[in-house]
Amino acid sequence: MKRAALRRDLAVLRKRVPPMWPVVVRRRALKKRWGSCSFHRESTPHFAISLDPTLEGDFLRWTLLHEWSHALSWTSEHPSVADHGPEFGLAYARVYSALIEP
Repeated sequence: MKRAALRRDLAVLRKRVPPMWPVVVRRRALKKRWGSCSFHRESTPHFAISLDPTLEGDFLRWTLLHEWSHALSWTSEHPSVADHGPEFGLAYARVYSALIEP
């Protein structure tokens, strides 16, 4: 996946399945994982998604979908939802439908 494709996917996600707070996506080296999502409460609350720069193609896209689903599920009325519980599964289905299905 090239930068243009990643930007295109991000634009679709931001438009069709936006989380409650803005999302900042960056590529940076991660230890022992492909991606991460965290919530930051600084002056402007936002989610930070980090994607390992060694990821390419479908691995990059699936990791982005996975991490975006975390951001989407954590914006529910219950901010302490399980990392891969039912809320995450529903969020993943919404993200998948928005980006992959026509």
